[in-house]
Amino acid sequence: MKRIFSLLLFAVLTLSLAVLMTSCDKPNNEPHTHSFGEWSVVTAATCTAEGLEQRVCSDSECGHVESRPVAATGHTLTLNEGFGVTCNEDGWAPYETCSKCDYTTFELIKALGCEYNNGICIRCSQRHVHTFGEWYGNTATCTEEGVEYKKCSGCDVIEERATVLADHTYDEEKICVNCGDYEDDHTLPGDKLD
Repeated sequence: MKRIFSLLLFAVLTLSLAVLMTSCDKPNNEPHTHSFGEWSVVTAATCTAEGLEQRVCSDSECGHVESRPVAATGHTLTLNEGFGVTCNEDGWAPYETCSKCDYTTFELIKALGCEYNNGICIRCSQRHVHTFGEWYGNTATCTEEGVEYKKCSGCDVIEERATVLADHTYDEEKICVNCGDYEDDHTLPGDKLD
């Protein structure tokens, strides 16, 4: 019984609300039924956002306005071809774009770079040509020859070469600060003189 009463009350309230929305009282308190014109766009719907439309009662003394939401239009998608990534060129998988907005699923895939085995790339078969940087790490001292190195920027190959003795660095007393050699006679402290 309560349920039937609740449904009946709901129906009466809904009907009353509908009557109120479609009628109004003019300034002179005469009953009035709205006469609406066409719906006009207030905010255009986009692919992802609702829009808004309104219409106004054509009776100049009324001015009642009705509004309604306009559903988002959704994307209009186009499938685009991918471009295979290589060792030296960026690529991308097939992706979608929307013809009405800037939506896209495009993602750039960076070039893989060559992976060499015995000087030949295992992906593209390109032969590796070494590109060496500057020489570095000279280990020579003023008493021993040394070695210096340079590394290929595209792989792990390192070249080395021998270097000659470095120059002595003498202090004010003409003694080498690195090995103790005397500048005038080139002997080390403690050397026996014949």
